[in-house]
Amino acid sequence: MLHPFLKKLQVSFENHTNTEKAVFQKKYLQNQFEFYGLTSPERKLIVKNHLSSEGLPPINSMEDIIRNAYQQSHREYHYFAIEFMEKYQKQLLPVHLELCEYLITTHSWWDTVDIIATHLVSGLVKKYPVISLEMDKWIENENMWIVRTAILHQLKFKQLIDGDRLFSYCKKQSGSNEFFIKKAIGWVLREYSKTNPEAVIQFINSHKLKPLSVREGLKWVNRK
Repeated sequence: MLHPFLKKLQVSFENHTNTEKAVFQKKYLQNQFEFYGLTSPERKLIVKNHLSSEGLPPINSMEDIIRNAYQQSHREYHYFAIEFMEKYQKQLLPVHLELCEYLITTHSWWDTVDIIATHLVSGLVKKYPVISLEMDKWIENENMWIVRTAILHQLKFKQLIDGDRLFSYCKKQSGSNEFFIKKAIGWVLREYSKTNPEAVIQFINSHKLKPLSVREGLKWVNRK
């Protein structure tokens, strides 16, 4: 059953359905999710108008709304849930990492997981550094998407990146044959190379990484 807060949003989504775009979007994500066929700007405007009309509920209603949105088949609700949670960024507590984990492991694919990793989880770690200890556990997790999140959560930290932790995570998962893990390692190394290229080059040269990780990790350095 749809949460009452989402009913008007559903009407707006349905009224803006674009069947042709929906088919393309579904195919792009390997037919895993249904779509209304909204572009990102269209969806964000609909959500903005919805929140302006309905107001932002108190934080004690947040989790029920998010979990309910994630139970819906259309991907637009999943995007909404993540962006909706971001609205509460300043109020989030360490306990909300559990909700992030739910979002990561439900309807998992890169398009949602990467936003959760680099916006929600990263925000919690910045606000509560002790959560880094949970990331140390996540990097050992059996779920590929939890591992990818651990690798990527520092992606946008720039000068605040904990290089030792980043390299430790890359080393621990360097033997993985999962495409999304190899890609994540390369991606985070490439970003880190923008602030500490020497350390990244040394790490890549002294560790056996998958070719994809190496190629991605050195892209920025090789462009200079």
